[in-house]
Amino acid sequence: MSDTENLSAKEILARVKQDREEYRKEQQQIYSQNNFLHLGQEGYPTLLDPHGAIELLSLFDSDNYSFGIQDLGRDGKNAPDELEEGTHHCDFCARPLFGAQYDHLSDGRERCIACSRTVVKRTKEVKELFVYVKEQMKLSYNINFKSSVEVSVVNQRKLTKFLGEQYIEQPGFTPRTLGFVYNKKKGKQIMYLENGAPRTSLMDTMAHEMTHIWQNQFDYFNNLPKTISPEKRLLIVEGMATWSEVQFLKLILEVEAAEDKISYFHSMNDEYGIGFQLYESAYGFSDGGSIMRDTPFNHPDGPLKI
Repeated sequence: MSDTENLSAKEILARVKQDREEYRKEQQQIYSQNNFLHLGQEGYPTLLDPHGAIELLSLFDSDNYSFGIQDLGRDGKNAPDELEEGTHHCDFCARPLFGAQYDHLSDGRERCIACSRTVVKRTKEVKELFVYVKEQMKLSYNINFKSSVEVSVVNQRKLTKFLGEQYIEQPGFTPRTLGFVYNKKKGKQIMYLENGAPRTSLMDTMAHEMTHIWQNQFDYFNNLPKTISPEKRLLIVEGMATWSEVQFLKLILEVEAAEDKISYFHSMNDEYGIGFQLYESAYGFSDGGSIMRDTPFNHPDGPLKI
């Protein structure tokens, strides 16, 4: 029996927040254990002053040298393209993997122990989260979903094979398809999702795909003005879905996860990254758990002018 079987949507959200806070603490502990300057402690010993050392060094030749403190103040906001090339990183949160402290999934993906702690394993839990995401979007944006949606969770190899792609794992963070929507007959749709994902990651993927389902109700791609090229159509469709991911994370008060997503989309130069930045510029985001400004969902006939 699922441990969330009898929980309300509000209680599930509270569980998500609790898991995220525990995740932050665990990541900090792992980092402290593997940072030689911490000497196995939490934070730097009082006899060390790395920030002061950097300030001192910068006085000698500030025109020719740049001293970074990224590792001294880790905040978890590193975009994948900023991560050290050739090292192993979690395929879910993109944080570095230390020693043997991670899970190696059968399809090649690598997952840190913190992400493993919040993995959604049971079908019932997936369905509960799906209902929560759908209802949260309906209430927040005052929208409806007309079609019937089934949810199916599969591993990454099956997911990419269905799309005619090939999944090739690499040591760093591996960009890949996390989900997609398949249109069945009589208005029914199936949302295919990658398995093995932590709860927060799974929910923002659901928000992305639910945005596509809402778009399908208006035949977004085909109903855009004919003067808009196919490339720009992709920016409009995928950009809205990536914007929706981040806004959803802000709605459920997952601020750190939202900032991680923003950094990631800023690093991408495809329809997802460029499209996201166009929507971010046009609409911005509402903080504090509620929608307080205009959104693309208010403009089904034309959310973005490019």
